[in-house]
This record gives sequence, C-alpha cells and structure tokens, in this order.
Amino acid sequence: MTALPAPEPLAPAVRGRWRLLPGSLASPRTARALVSTALARWEVGDLEAAALLITSELVTNAVVHTGCRTIGLSLHLDHRALRIGVRDSSWAVPVLLPPSDSLTGGRGIALVAANSIAWGVQPMPFGKLVWAELARPTPSQTPTASPVIRLRPALVKPSGQIRAAS
Repeated sequence: MTALPAPEPLAPAVRGRWRLLPGSLASPRTARALVSTALARWEVGDLEAAALLITSELVTNAVVHTGCRTIGLSLHLDHRALRIGVRDSSWAVPVLLPPSDSLTGGRGIALVAANSIAWGVQPMPFGKLVWAELARPTPSQTPTASPVIRLRPALVKPSGQIRAAS
C-alpha cells in the first residue's frame, strides 16, 4: 500500500444562511433579528451595527418599492467579508440618489454605500439580488492592551553575580 500525500490545508470556513420573508412592513424587523442571531452564532459581533443598518435598508427597499409577496435574505461569511443579499422578483434597480436636504426619503442606498466596502445589483432569472459587503476586521499585529515593560540590560560579573546596569 502506498502512502497518500498530505491533504491541502482547508480553506477558511464559509458560513451561510438563507431565509424567505413575507413582503410586509414587519420583515425588516424579522430580518434584523435573523442577522443578529447569525452574527452572534458566528462570533462576528463587531460587524453587527453596520450589518443591521444595511439589512434594514435593503429589506425595507424591497418591501416598499417592489410590492413583492416574498423576499429572500441571504448571509454569506468567509475569511474576507460578510455579504448580505436581498432578493426580490422585481427587475427595478435601486438608485443611489445625490444628497439633498429637500428629500424626505431616498437615502437608503446612500447609507448602504457609506457603510459597506462594496454593493451592487445582480440580475436573476426571476428578479434581482441587491447585495452589500462588510469587510471582516483583521486581527491586530500587536496587542494594544498589554503594557510595555522595558528592562535594562544586566551586567554579569566574572564571579557569576548579576547586577543591573545603570
């Protein structure tokens, strides 16, 4: 019997969730609760504030502007980013409006753009998917909470005794 080569290292874990929601005004709240639960389970709570804002805006847009009976919410987490997607059966594309003091609404996609590293619209066979990505923070190279202790070099006498250098 011949030995098998060592397996390649596994890719970083990819996690995902998918949920259908009704096209109702209660769906943004339900979507936020689902996202909050998933992020806590995946131990990426540092993304929660931005993820909840983005989820709320995307789901609200789908409910208010499309009239769809159902909306799909997807979450995809890998080593690089969290992707939030909202799918509906409308082909109407969301528009990033210029800032204006006279608008009473229309700031949802601007909020999504400002709080994500990327966002976009992907045409689907029966509608579209509007998505946004949040970058996962990279671990700090040096600990910030640990105090720095500076030691003075010690001098060793020929006799083996050690005394601190002045």
